[in-house]
Amino acid sequence: MKAVITADGPDLNAPVSLVFGRAPYFVVYDLQLDTYEAVPNPAQSAIGGAGPMAANFVAQQGAKVVVTGGIPGPNASYMLMSLGIEVIQFQGVVKDAVAMLKSRYGVKFLSKEEKLKLLKQEKERIERRLKEIEEKLR
Repeated sequence: MKAVITADGPDLNAPVSLVFGRAPYFVVYDLQLDTYEAVPNPAQSAIGGAGPMAANFVAQQGAKVVVTGGIPGPNASYMLMSLGIEVIQFQGVVKDAVAMLKSRYGVKFLSKEEKLKLLKQEKERIERRLKEIEEKLR
């Protein structure tokens, strides 16, 4: 299961950002694989519509839950809800948010075979997304 955590910095010791749409970073954490990637929020400096843009980015990452320090704005909240993405408010640092998520969802770690299967599925998802982007650029 993937989670996106809003963060003020690009690592697990960073504070969870108090904002969603304009958070400096998103930590995309795969709870079962116990891996993460910190990515700059592509919507952070948007002139308008940062919340929905951020919600779309979260969905593209395959996240089922968002952890943020504050409540996303109404447009972002509606979009996340319509996409079936749960929003959890949490204040603290990213690594503590990860621990809370693991406890909350009773995450079991996967065998090597299960990890390999999930990584292949992720690769296919990324390849599909890349094709979509290439089609739009044509």
